[in-house]
Amino acid sequence: MSSLTAITSRIHYRQFRPSAVMLLRIMAVLLANNFVGKTELALKAKVQYKRLVGHIEWLKERKIIEMIVTNRNTVSIALTEKGRDCANVLFDIFGLECFETSTDVLSI
Repeated sequence: MSSLTAITSRIHYRQFRPSAVMLLRIMAVLLANNFVGKTELALKAKVQYKRLVGHIEWLKERKIIEMIVTNRNTVSIALTEKGRDCANVLFDIFGLECFETSTDVLSI
């Protein structure tokens, strides 16, 4: 087995496990905005960009978010209908407000 194959198999072996806190922060920002770019989302959700990318992929695989190409040929992220329903349920469960400036969400 080559070293590249060994590294690749280790990467696929470890599955990404999202953080519930990060998901809440990301969804809070996406609920407050129609769509945002990755960098803006990372800043507003107070998440490191590197960690955000994994969460975005996880959410995209589950069809909770979608990528939208804007008229400026930039890619933005938006919640799908399923994502909005999911976010609203999570915020109801945790008793949090679902807008981006909520100190409840961004302070956790």
